Amino acid sequence: MPTGVHEASLPSGVEGVVTRTVRDTAAIHDGICRKPLGTGFMPYPPVQPLLPELAGPVRKFRIALSTGNWSRSDVVPAQLIDRTKEIAGWLEDNGHTVELIDDSAICDFEALFQAYKVANWIAPLGNIIPQMAEALGVILTPENTSHQTLQLIELSKSISYADFAAAMDTNVMVTRQWGQFWERGFDLLLTPTMADLCPPVNSEKYALGSPLKFEQFFDHAMDLCRYAMPANETGLPAISLPAGLDSNGCPLGVQFYAPWNHEHDLVHIAGQLEQAMPLLYNQLAPLNVGSL
Repeated sequence: MPTGVHEASLPSGVEGVVTRTVRDTAAIHDGICRKPLGTGFMPYPPVQPLLPELAGPVRKFRIALSTGNWSRSDVVPAQLIDRTKEIAGWLEDNGHTVELIDDSAICDFEALFQAYKVANWIAPLGNIIPQMAEALGVILTPENTSHQTLQLIELSKSISYADFAAAMDTNVMVTRQWGQFWERGFDLLLTPTMADLCPPVNSEKYALGSPLKFEQFFDHAMDLCRYAMPANETGLPAISLPAGLDSNGCPLGVQFYAPWNHEHDLVHIAGQLEQAMPLLYNQLAPLNVGSL
């Protein structure tokens, strides 16, 4: 990037790719997880290679299951919850221990979402995007920049250092709450990936060109990403896996979390599901990039 972005200025930004197989996910991770010297300051421990997980003996896990609202007030479509519970049923049938848990057993999600909004979204992106534009000699206008991005940049000007510091203090609190959750002995946490069905293209609720006020737009985004976004806020590893198609022929997904530095457990459970349910992994939506 033309500006100095690293894990402090944009904590939720990570390198990665979307793959069609667990093998490719493991291989890519093994190739990109080692950072060149000088590209960050976090002291990462030696990384356990992931590819061997797909060839080793099958391991059994203690898995928490959560399909609750995670502090949001809207209703999660039943299709998403039912499919996640179907995956949980398969896990139980194949020797894993699955325990349905209450949201309150994990963390204060409302505090987490508010901290993410300030310290992981508005403040960093509202400053980084203009810096990148300036470095590239681009003037941001309504013709070349989305409505939501322009609102974000303007809103970031009202965020003080005290606001940012308070959000970071909240991050410390909720991250430690996640640590206490893992200390209960769970190896993995299973959830849906998203909390809504695939929306229409350029949906007013989710598209960056949406005419909504930023606060309303971002609230919809939190509804949609409630299960995935906490990994960004806490630095926890997570993996999203295909879970077939919904009633509209669009993809459904389930997601696993693991404790920090347990990416190998995520690849291991993903490999088990891929072998057991190949149809889910090879099922393409009627309209996809391969059919255009």
